[in-house]
Order: sequence, then structure tokens, then C-alpha cells
Amino acid sequence: MVFTIILSIIGIYFLFNIGLIIIWIAHSDYKSETKKHSDLPFISVIIPVRNEAENILFLLEDLEKQTYQKDKFEVIIADDDSTDDTLKIIKQFQKNTSINLIINQLPSKENNASPKKRAIDSSIKLAKGTLITTTDGDCRVGEKWLETIANFQAETGAVLISGAVCFSVECRMKNDECKMINYSLNQYPLQHSFTHSLIHSFAIKTQTIEFAS
Repeated sequence: MVFTIILSIIGIYFLFNIGLIIIWIAHSDYKSETKKHSDLPFISVIIPVRNEAENILFLLEDLEKQTYQKDKFEVIIADDDSTDDTLKIIKQFQKNTSINLIINQLPSKENNASPKKRAIDSSIKLAKGTLITTTDGDCRVGEKWLETIANFQAETGAVLISGAVCFSVECRMKNDECKMINYSLNQYPLQHSFTHSLIHSFAIKTQTIEFAS
């Protein structure tokens, strides 16, 4: 009986994901109608991290290259008990960056059943943005990532927007290692849909948000 219920849940979740993929593929490509930055919202980018020393600098550099005006967004990194050089790398980057980078150092907590949820919840309390978006410390984003999100929301009034995440092999020069990297696609936002592992989401502040894991 229990096994049947588990299989049913897995099946429903699988079909849900497949349905979203089909909708996303069928959805026409979004082409942004560039608006004046003064008309676009202030965005808070929340990044929960733990032991992302190998990845976080690449994401921070991507965020520094955003075409969205620097005074129109902030980046909040929630460090949850990293034991590697993640925090050291972030602090060093913070000294020289032109973006508004905020470090949310979470206190140690034993038996934390949902560390990512804790990191996001505490960061939302610090956020000043009208819109909140999130990505992971091992992801990469295109230079028009925030601009596209902001324009799409302004044009459609969407409460929640999702964009697909693709997986690509990236070779890093420092040690010639190749690994799977998540790339948040910025040109194909899909309104009112989301799914774990495939899609990162953002929503207007105070709204219920589901984030990719």
C-alpha cells in the first residue's frame, strides 16, 4: 500500500515536470521591449550557499556584468556554515565590486532540517527589492538575466516568473577540471510555472515563492 502511494506520487511529480517542459518548449521566445531603468523595479538577488568555493566567484562575476543598472539591484549571499573558503572569497570580492553585495552570515544551527529554506527566509527579511529572485551558488547567469526578468514582469504584471535551467559541461582553466554547471537561461521566462531542479523562480516580495533545489 505504502509502496503504491509512493509510486503514485513519483508518477504525478514526473508527469507534472514533463508537462512543464512541454509548455516551455511550446512557449514562444520572449523578446524584451527595453524600458527606461527608472521605470523598472529594484531587485533583490538571494543566493544561499554552503561550501561553494569552487563556484561562487564565477556567479559573482556574472552578476557584476549584468546589463541591469547597478543601483537597481542588490545581491544577498546567505552563507550557511561553509567550512571551505566560500566566505573568504565573497568578502574579498565584496571589497572591489561595483554591485551592492550583502553577506548574510547565518548562525550555526544543529539538526537543521531545511538549511536552504532557512537561508532564503532570513535573506528575504533583509531584502529591499520589490522583486526577489534566487539562484544557487553553483549556477551561472547571462548578462541580461536581471534585465529580462524586470522587463518581462513590467510588461506582463506577472506575480511569478520562471526560467529554465540548462546543464552544460564547463572546463575551468585553473585546474582543467570539467564539471556540470547550471546555466539559468534568461531569454525564455515562463509565466506562472515552476518546478524543482529545472526552474529557478522569482516573485513579488511577500508572495509565496517556490525555489529550485
